Amino acid sequence: MNMKRKNDSDFWDFTGAMDEFIVYDWRGLKCLRRRPTGWPDTPPPGARAQQERLAAVSIFFQAMKAAGLYPYWQRAAEGMTAHGYNLVVRENLAAFEADGAIRDFTKLRLTPNLMPLPDGLTLSAGDGDAWLLEWEAGEWLPGTEADDAARLLAMRNAETFVLLPVDAGGALRGDGSARFRLPDGASDFTHLFVYFCSRTDGICTSSRYYNLKSLQLWENKTTLPSRGI
Repeated sequence: MNMKRKNDSDFWDFTGAMDEFIVYDWRGLKCLRRRPTGWPDTPPPGARAQQERLAAVSIFFQAMKAAGLYPYWQRAAEGMTAHGYNLVVRENLAAFEADGAIRDFTKLRLTPNLMPLPDGLTLSAGDGDAWLLEWEAGEWLPGTEADDAARLLAMRNAETFVLLPVDAGGALRGDGSARFRLPDGASDFTHLFVYFCSRTDGICTSSRYYNLKSLQLWENKTTLPSRGI
């Protein structure tokens, strides 16, 4: 592929196709490359589906940026030829359907794996609308600290790419647990992601997914009293 770098001032406000070239941003620079030849005017169904997935990941990426997650991906891309956005796409593309909706929440990666999650991480329903997140806090895993902060983000459904911060009560890795409630009016945000971040090094753990609705149904089922015959 023939590629030329252009000065930022040449095409500062423009990205996209221009004649036989494509103008795009790369690590703060405006770059110019030739458009691929031999591509049909109407892409095949598989290519169209991939385009829809890529478009959905791009929208989801904006939600991740709004939630303050992109610096972690930038950190993960240090020393690579790819930048943070490429990593987000690579790690999340398989989670989306061909129509752009989220296919599998368990495949979403809100954060890169820059340090270990705590061992024994479990989530259970508490009293009322409260939740209890617990983990082992005896010995620190390599690259972790007792003051790593617990972070929670919730999502509503497979079509709404909004990441809602949930207050973890200031819980730290050394505490071993966090009690929390969803914000008022957010009871339908039933997809929860948990991660821990360093308070000093700008790194984080990978995110862990929990389906709050499924957990509630399971716990209600397992606590129902048995009936005599």
